[in-house]
Amino acid sequence: QLGYAGMGRTDYGPAEAAAFRQNVRQFAVPLQKKIYDRQAAQLGTETLKPSDVEYDPTTTLPAGIAPVAEQLDRAERLFNKLSPELVGHFVRMRAEGLIDLENRKGKRAGAYCTSFSDEGRVAILCNSTGEEGDVGTLMHEMGHAFQGWESQAIEAVDLQWPTSDACEIHSMGMEYLSMRHMDEFFTPEQAEKFRRNRWKGAVEIICYICIVDEFQHWIYENPTATPADRDAAWSRIWDIYLTGIDYAGLEEYKHARWYAQGHIFGSPFYYIDYAIAETGAMQLALIDAEDHQKAMESYVELCRIGGTKSVLNIFRSVGLRSPFDAEAMRDLMAHAAQELGIEETVGVEG
Repeated sequence: QLGYAGMGRTDYGPAEAAAFRQNVRQFAVPLQKKIYDRQAAQLGTETLKPSDVEYDPTTTLPAGIAPVAEQLDRAERLFNKLSPELVGHFVRMRAEGLIDLENRKGKRAGAYCTSFSDEGRVAILCNSTGEEGDVGTLMHEMGHAFQGWESQAIEAVDLQWPTSDACEIHSMGMEYLSMRHMDEFFTPEQAEKFRRNRWKGAVEIICYICIVDEFQHWIYENPTATPADRDAAWSRIWDIYLTGIDYAGLEEYKHARWYAQGHIFGSPFYYIDYAIAETGAMQLALIDAEDHQKAMESYVELCRIGGTKSVLNIFRSVGLRSPFDAEAMRDLMAHAAQELGIEETVGVEG
């Protein structure tokens, strides 16, 4: 409970997180298995080895496809098409030097967004190198930035940013909403690969996040577990959520992944926030597929709410279903299957 309180959660607890994981087991895991099986077939192998998971010939784009020097011009054209209401923030950020893209020696790793409330300004920093991942990262951080700008009018500074389970909706949501204009960065064929890769990654990361979350709960429920017990628990839980990876001959290394997941050690129970936010972002994508104007109106309203409401009330305020709703997860995975050209997966109990 201390971990949940520390994350500022007021709307849900371990029971709701367990229900979320159950929904993932029922609707996302079967789809993820189909994705891995298809990937193995495309690689011409009987099974998918851990070393092959990151390469998919149907979605991988060439190295250096997004030159850093061109990214801001292309992004400005994209945002101008996407939202005349939001593009002004991007133009201002460029003019005031509030976007630091390029990777360089001594620069903090990763990408992040920050605000200067006393100045009423928002900045983003990335480590772009010209790869396709830069584009998604730029869209992601600008999603945070758009929320930061639109929430500047909130007088209570601490409420300008929502809790972490809500704040990633804006960033991930912008990744999906910007897809319709990816021709500013890629050819139509490349843009299609980029889009499919985003949906493929969404299914996989939701499954992986549930491994971390279930393992985290198990750790706290079993405080006397030995290191060997923990390794065994990780491997067992892994097999529940990411089926289809062949670890034959590599079993002794299978558990090592949890050692590298810093959230487990430094931010207990934090990791599920990404999956909760992903369900919100994916719902924006579903709305966008039916009514682009409505999706953008919901997005801007989402940005303006900031942290003035709890996460589930934020979902409700912009017409999104609860992340703990089983039918919502079912519909999201059905749409993901459609985007990926995979026969719709029927949920199974597991």
